Amino acid sequence: MTGLVKLRSVPEEFPAYRYRSTVSRITDGDTVRVVCDLGMRISREINLRIADINAPEVFGAHGTPEGQTAKAALAALLPVGSTLYVATRKDAKSFDRYVADLYIEGDDGTLRDVGQAMIDLGQADYVGNEGGKG
Repeated sequence: MTGLVKLRSVPEEFPAYRYRSTVSRITDGDTVRVVCDLGMRISREINLRIADINAPEVFGAHGTPEGQTAKAALAALLPVGSTLYVATRKDAKSFDRYVADLYIEGDDGTLRDVGQAMIDLGQADYVGNEGGKG
């Protein structure tokens, strides 16, 4: 066979940025450290900011008791060692954290949105696309 073969372009909805991950640490109410399975026996530990939400601060001058409560709520949803599913947002970073939608598997096998769960628990506010900026 001679000549060039033209490859199809990858559709925008192709799940190229979705990973099965394991929780390694809860940083605060909207940030988690995970070990992402990148496939082919390759993994990477990274910090993830939960997309579209903002929880009260834990650290620094803006740290509050509510921040500790939000952190505890996220730790209850995502115990260390648990599996979650991550969909990172292409090229979106916030303070050296990737911005991502996080999902956990429910008892019935359906995926539950962690950001929405934190909002439902009253531990985070919905901030839309601004969620990855802080």
